[in-house]
Amino acid sequence: MGLERKPGKTKKKRRARWGRITLVAAFLALAAYGWSCWDVYAYSKSTSSKKADAAIVLGAAAWGPKPSPVFAARLDHAAELYKSGQVKKIVVTGGVGRLGGPSEASVGADYLAKHGVAKRDIIQEDISRRTYDNLRNAQKLMVCNGLQSALVVSDPLHMRRAIVSCGALGLPAEPSPTPTSAYKTWESKLKFLLREGSNMLGVRLGLVQ
Repeated sequence: MGLERKPGKTKKKRRARWGRITLVAAFLALAAYGWSCWDVYAYSKSTSSKKADAAIVLGAAAWGPKPSPVFAARLDHAAELYKSGQVKKIVVTGGVGRLGGPSEASVGADYLAKHGVAKRDIIQEDISRRTYDNLRNAQKLMVCNGLQSALVVSDPLHMRRAIVSCGALGLPAEPSPTPTSAYKTWESKLKFLLREGSNMLGVRLGLVQ
């Protein structure tokens, strides 16, 4: 007569097996997240010196009729690209915020006009609220205006996700991060990095756009 397995031992083996699987899964998830954060950080150093038809400024908060410091830094960089002749047009993006008021794009357009950019060279995309939508709608406006190539303007740690989104949209674009980001302290940079690492991992896995 064969020996029967004791129920207690079987349950222990199952728990041990699932424990090992859970540990391996947690390690892989942590490794993937760490790699994503490193990818975001490493790419933040990239910037293009190429000329392009337009600069696409990714939206950020507007404080009433004025851009937030984060948004202003992006707009200042786009204005410099325009004045130096690196771009011919500026597409400024961003819809109305949660608290209402003017759209980010309209606030950005007014700011650019006051800082030496001709109004005829400013294109407003005032619907979107997310990075992917910023770029998708900006691409449509570029097509309507006969523009083909772009420099994407945002904060350095935002550039990886922005350029990956451009690739998914088939939009020829190069990174041009602002050198005067409002994220100056290590604490603010770390929070931004961890958030973008998570966002990029979601993009890579096809969970978010």
